[in-house]
Amino acid sequence: IEFLRTRGFAEKHNLRMTSVDSCITIAKEALTQIDINSSAIRYSVWGYGRAGQRFAERFDPISITNSGRVLRPKLIGCADRTSSWIDPNGLEHERISSFKQRNGRLPFGDRYESSAILFEDTDLLLLSGKGCPLSLEDIRNVKATVVIDMTGAISQELESEFKNQGILFIPSVISTSGP
Repeated sequence: IEFLRTRGFAEKHNLRMTSVDSCITIAKEALTQIDINSSAIRYSVWGYGRAGQRFAERFDPISITNSGRVLRPKLIGCADRTSSWIDPNGLEHERISSFKQRNGRLPFGDRYESSAILFEDTDLLLLSGKGCPLSLEDIRNVKATVVIDMTGAISQELESEFKNQGILFIPSVISTSGP
């Protein structure tokens, strides 16, 4: 939260006043603060509707400096209300979004349950769907280092449990602060 208080934050990060752009800016800043041991920033999106697709579209081309290395994001999983598609080698958000717009579902839609995406080993998990996808018991199985909420449905109790599990949690009131 301290970095939000810095003067010129919006100008420094080329922040446009949309929820998705605010979320991307917060994600970039959070990912510079953690140790990333892989060659790319692995991220997943729960709620691959308009906001989730827009996030992937805008997040994939950026570069993030972490421990002196410049890393690029790699989408490894996405989920909608009926299914999820997970590939640790990476997914192409353009193809997934195009398929979903044409067919109303994710490719290979019956491959995984929708909740499977929540427990993948990622650097960043974006929650952008409707409602709260997690219970207190579920948080013990979350392997993401950073969780960003755009749903507004995560309770104070769940926020506290993220902290207890050592997960950097950014609530929607901060992640969508642009508007």
